[in-house]
Amino acid sequence: MISHEEAKKVAYESLSRIENVRILSEKEAQKVLPGSKLDIWEVSTEVTGPDVMQQDVKLNLIFLPDFPLSLPKVILGTDDYEGIKYIPHVDVSRLVCTYDNQAQPDPDLPGEVVIETLRKAKRIIEEGINGTNKPDFDDEFAAYWEGEYSNKDTVLTNLLLLVEVPLNPNIKLISLENPANRISYVIHQEEGIARRFKAFLNNHGRKFKESQAFFLGNLTGEFTPPFDLTNKDVIELVKKETPESFDAYKAFLNSQEYPKLIMFSKLLSSEQRYFGWSHNRPKLNRNGFRSGSLTAFQAFSTFQYSEPVKRISPELFNSTRLQKRSSGRNSKTVNSIIYSIAGVGSIGSNLIHFLKSHPSAEFRLIDKEILKVENLGRHFLGFDYLNKNKAFGLEGFLKENNPTREVTARDVSIHRVVENEPEYVNESNLLIVCIGEENIEKWIASKLAENIIKIPILFVWVEPYLVGGHCVYITPNHNNYGSLFDENGLFKFNVISSTEYLSSNPALSSKEAGCQTNFTPYSADQVLSFLGALYPHISKIIANGEPNAKSFTWVGDKTILNNFNLQASDYGKGLIEGSINYNLLGDDGNSD
Repeated sequence: MISHEEAKKVAYESLSRIENVRILSEKEAQKVLPGSKLDIWEVSTEVTGPDVMQQDVKLNLIFLPDFPLSLPKVILGTDDYEGIKYIPHVDVSRLVCTYDNQAQPDPDLPGEVVIETLRKAKRIIEEGINGTNKPDFDDEFAAYWEGEYSNKDTVLTNLLLLVEVPLNPNIKLISLENPANRISYVIHQEEGIARRFKAFLNNHGRKFKESQAFFLGNLTGEFTPPFDLTNKDVIELVKKETPESFDAYKAFLNSQEYPKLIMFSKLLSSEQRYFGWSHNRPKLNRNGFRSGSLTAFQAFSTFQYSEPVKRISPELFNSTRLQKRSSGRNSKTVNSIIYSIAGVGSIGSNLIHFLKSHPSAEFRLIDKEILKVENLGRHFLGFDYLNKNKAFGLEGFLKENNPTREVTARDVSIHRVVENEPEYVNESNLLIVCIGEENIEKWIASKLAENIIKIPILFVWVEPYLVGGHCVYITPNHNNYGSLFDENGLFKFNVISSTEYLSSNPALSSKEAGCQTNFTPYSADQVLSFLGALYPHISKIIANGEPNAKSFTWVGDKTILNNFNLQASDYGKGLIEGSINYNLLGDDGNSD
């Protein structure tokens, strides 16, 4: 591949044939981009303005160290920017937005790449000064709203917007006493997502106060930069854009609510986006006015009319945005789901890593065990959760990961929950059992048959050294759990031969000194390999609301069997390592 220096040389030679270009000195480059040591070229060129008149402009091409793998940045010259601002696709830092950040230039054609980038920049400027791309302002409205237009301009981006449905007039503002990861304010409307977030703050000892905010509604008129707005500007804006809200807006300004935060919505690319501003505290004690006679609205309209407001651009935080930002899909088409998980040890805790990818997933965690030192090697949680209940530890972790997620836990056995609190499980969409204890799992399956448990159940467990990992899915209408096990209680699709289990081969378990210290040996990387292969099948079962029972077997490294002189089952001998296999039962109940 062509080197950085060679690519610039080729590009310079190509561009010099058609444009007036020169390489800026280090001192000149500092004026264009202070503090930078990047290579900058200045191109003196022409663009076609109104009435087909040619207009001189200077454009700066900035080359990142990875050029030609990346496109050069284009910055409009300072004097030219002052003459033509504000136009679409040229932000307040004078950057001309030529191509998006996922554009892939051809690194073998650096000359063509630079020429085409310059042409695109010139085309954008021409369309802007001729007014042909004015509707494009909406495409980058957020960038213009957040731009700083003067040294007196203030834009607040340290806000979260916690809403699941469009804003209504009754919105509230949480003001944190101390910022949380640079977040100082939270806008909400008392939905479940907000209540969970406030519970998170309380549980973590974060002090906050709540106040009323004001929502204007949707602004549909033409709204173009510059946005360095004053009290007078926004008062006129409200009067013009939402006259029906003007009296309520005045009343809010005159109330005792502080901060004075005003929000509005704007439809951008078929999506409702939210922005706003806040007024500073009015100065109401003035000569010539009796105490209490001057209102905030009067002060903002007269004495403080030229005072700038602080623009607000909150960060939306909800399941809809997380789903769209990760998968590209709109989660309005994806139903929320509730998982009850019995057993959150090494298998259950690592399975949660996959399940939490669903932004609307609620978790109900059940486990009576404590996280011990010996668990750290393959449990999802780490040292910070040592000697804490596993279910409560994962509850805390999941809420730290997403404070708006619904997560609860029970530090008792699944037996106790089903006996005393069956609704805790039955309100879920799926019960996932990762206990790996035969008697308990048979008992759970029997409770499905007795209609005590009323939802589908997914059992997940592993064989020693994870040469085999298994999943059994049963439903209230198709519970074939018993047919999957032989007369000795052994799973018919084990990878390890039944003779090894029946003879209690000591190689099948490991033991530390002391009583009740036996454990099934397998490593964390094997767990992730198994669950990574299994999860797509689980996801498909969940997405389709599968009505029929299913069983899967994953095959690990079978060479381990030879290392411990263990025999593979007839079924296991025919399976390929790393594969996941759909287990079938014949009409006689035997494996095919």
